[in-house]
Amino acid sequence: MFSQDFRPTSGRVAAKMLSKISKDAIHFLDPSAGKGDLAKAILGFGRNARDFGHYGSNRSRHRVDVIESDPDLIHILRANEDLNFVGMDWLTYSGVSYYDAIVMNPPFSNGAAHLIHAWEFLHAGEIVCLLNQETIDNPYTDERQRLAKIIAQHGSVEALGQCFRDSERPTDVHAALVYLKKTADDDRIDLWHTAGAEKPINDDIGSPEALPALRDRLGNM
Repeated sequence: MFSQDFRPTSGRVAAKMLSKISKDAIHFLDPSAGKGDLAKAILGFGRNARDFGHYGSNRSRHRVDVIESDPDLIHILRANEDLNFVGMDWLTYSGVSYYDAIVMNPPFSNGAAHLIHAWEFLHAGEIVCLLNQETIDNPYTDERQRLAKIIAQHGSVEALGQCFRDSERPTDVHAALVYLKKTADDDRIDLWHTAGAEKPINDDIGSPEALPALRDRLGNM
């Protein structure tokens, strides 16, 4: 029914991936959602006993946005009211980049491109990604070499072996689990000079000469 790259994430592998993520993470993105196996694992990982009785026993404290290109899989995702469908093509997606974590099981045939896009897209946070181990072990392209540098500087790799051998869509491919942590300076406009100190007043703020710069600052905000 689906392409050869469609490899649903088993519960065991999903748990391994989520164990890397900070417990404080709330807002997640799964940009290769398939039929939602990994996304639903995130929701389950987010269940909190404190929510019971207030939101209902199945309510997760996590928000999960999903992206998927296959029409049949999109139909399955949309049927789950707990998931927020936000796009169809991850490699061209340019939506809001503020997530606590991106958790992904991209196509093994193009995993490097998917992970690099996640790194470039995310403002700051954590990324956990499954890749074909060969993508790590054989960096023969510029793209793979760049990915290797990103991992060396910002993360780690764990070999998972043939973890899809007994999955819903079996394969003997050896998989690797990549973890990345991205930090970024806050790029919002400095509204306050220091905590507890007022911003100096700009007497020229209302002058005609100052209006274009003010308009640009407001547009950037």
